[in-house]
Amino acid sequence: MHCKKVLCANSRNNGTETMKNHIIICKLNPKSLKNQKLLGLGRFYSVDDGEGHDVTKLTTWKFDHNAMKRDVVEMIIIDETMAKLCYDIYVDEKVVLKNYFKESKQRVSFTTDSWTSQQRVSFMSLTAHYSNKN
Repeated sequence: MHCKKVLCANSRNNGTETMKNHIIICKLNPKSLKNQKLLGLGRFYSVDDGEGHDVTKLTTWKFDHNAMKRDVVEMIIIDETMAKLCYDIYVDEKVVLKNYFKESKQRVSFTTDSWTSQQRVSFMSLTAHYSNKN
């Protein structure tokens, strides 16, 4: 062992969890993963052949808390932008459907379904049924 700490190893009372936890937190462990870099796929922009394109390469990286916070914030901003785009498409399609039903003067039947998830979140769906010329 890398240090002189005495650990209980009775399989009935302690199992191997005590040893595993000690290996993770012990500062004298020569195989500490504290400064170890991780492997990951990185995306790079390459212009080697005169034309620019994305290239994926195997690289090493180290976790950076501040960089991760920034990335999460950027994802939230992008997600909100996507939500706005989805809403804009919904509004446009709603107008198209209203005009279609107004001009065709046909009947529409609606059915609903509602349910609650295991997390106790309620959902409801509304389905419109109609026949078109095709």
